[in-house]
Amino acid sequence: MNENIFRAYDIRGNAEQDLTPDVLVKIGFVLGNKVKESGSDGIYVGHDSRLSCQRIFTDLCAGINSAGIKVLNLGLVPTPMVYYATNVGSTSHGVMITGSHNPKDDNGLKIVLDGGPVSGLDILKHVKKVESCVTNEANIVVIGEKSILDKGDQITGNNNNLKIVNNFNEINFSEDNRFFLDTSNGKNHSYTLSKCSKEAGQSVLEALNLALDLAK
Repeated sequence: MNENIFRAYDIRGNAEQDLTPDVLVKIGFVLGNKVKESGSDGIYVGHDSRLSCQRIFTDLCAGINSAGIKVLNLGLVPTPMVYYATNVGSTSHGVMITGSHNPKDDNGLKIVLDGGPVSGLDILKHVKKVESCVTNEANIVVIGEKSILDKGDQITGNNNNLKIVNNFNEINFSEDNRFFLDTSNGKNHSYTLSKCSKEAGQSVLEALNLALDLAK
């Protein structure tokens, strides 16, 4: 096991060489036991669009299920959706499978337990103690981001708390609405900012994360 993948703020390494099924099952088992110790019975799991995500999801969930914890599958979502789910959903625990801006062959895990970030170094201490774990029958419940957004609306009492839009024409750009635009350091930031600024005019207050992350 490459212990260097366990970092201060996440777990990240080569998807095939470092995030092997054995390592992921052990990580999942450790996370499942931590969830159980907190008195909860479930954990949210989401992932980005990297090709290795589905295999990593399967192996990680096998470990989580082996600890007797169910997986609440958010599916393909942006990282903030997992954080949002742990704040408004049925459990305050979550994992986002994402390689962030790392090279395409990498992937990783961003972990939230009890509503707060978890150090990969802390997880490593427990993973090293796991010799083996018996995988149980899969216990994965498909949640999806819409149900989480609806849950947020129920908590806030606001039927328009958050809304999923598929194109600019669905956004009501008016003087009564104020916007922050987060392009997430992606390569489409110039187009997105230009398009939004043209449609929204003065409604766009601030654009965030414009610097382009280049994976080498």
